[in-house]
Amino acid sequence: MSRIFKPEVTARLARLANCPMVHGDGYLLRAKLPGFSNDDFNRAAYPSLFKLGRVVETERPLFFRYPEHTFRRFLSKHEEVMMIGNHSTISKSLYHKASFDLPMTLAMSTLHIGGTSFDVKLSLTEDSTGDEFISTIRRIVCVNMETKKSCAVPAAMKEFFIETGIVSNVSKPTFEPFGPLSPPADCFTYKLIVRHDDMDILFHANNAVYTKFAENCAAAATNAGFYRHFRDDICFYLVHKSSVIHVGESFAGDELEVITWQDDVDHNLLYFVTTKNGKDLCYHKFMFFPSE
Repeated sequence: MSRIFKPEVTARLARLANCPMVHGDGYLLRAKLPGFSNDDFNRAAYPSLFKLGRVVETERPLFFRYPEHTFRRFLSKHEEVMMIGNHSTISKSLYHKASFDLPMTLAMSTLHIGGTSFDVKLSLTEDSTGDEFISTIRRIVCVNMETKKSCAVPAAMKEFFIETGIVSNVSKPTFEPFGPLSPPADCFTYKLIVRHDDMDILFHANNAVYTKFAENCAAAATNAGFYRHFRDDICFYLVHKSSVIHVGESFAGDELEVITWQDDVDHNLLYFVTTKNGKDLCYHKFMFFPSE
């Protein structure tokens, strides 16, 4: 699909991303965030995993406000950068400290540049203590939107990152892909319809919303008594590590199935596969903190 944004949409994105920014020191961006909103908390009064993903995605509108720092300035007309996966680690202190007034810093740095992809780190830290609340390693791929295939990272992008010291010329990949995941015979299936407010400015289901689909699937599975050791509503259990790989996209009105099961050895580990018309769209792994 086309990745051309309407000018009035990009203008609004630039306007809303008015949080204080600090540039340099090896970072692509560092933005000051005031805290969480009421909408970020779930029915257990913890920040939901989906909403934490959206907080980390604050970097996206920031690139429209500060286009000199965006990857897109190096791309040709038919090229785009697309996120294909995240590995996130969440501290327990975030769940216990999350509040409306909690000054934090969101920082983004480049870890590795390969032939067709590059890896970045996004971190969310508490300003008063410097404690890292969230650490996310992300794989981003350059794609030719005409051929729908990966293409080479522009030489100018590589040169810029190396010359500015943002990434080393001898860096190694940090993102570890996984999947495909194959559901076992004993699994739980949850069906849903993609809503219009699940979509983002690209008019497809936002990457983070698939985490919401997985959370809702897990809630339905616990309500049905499917999981071992998860007896209460899943919202009362805290996710320590979350991984996702995206291999497809969906749109408003699409009917999806989310399939989940529990690891045979580690009962704190849950798996999810989201499908559309029998084809995989994404894979999730949730590793929970051991129950207290």
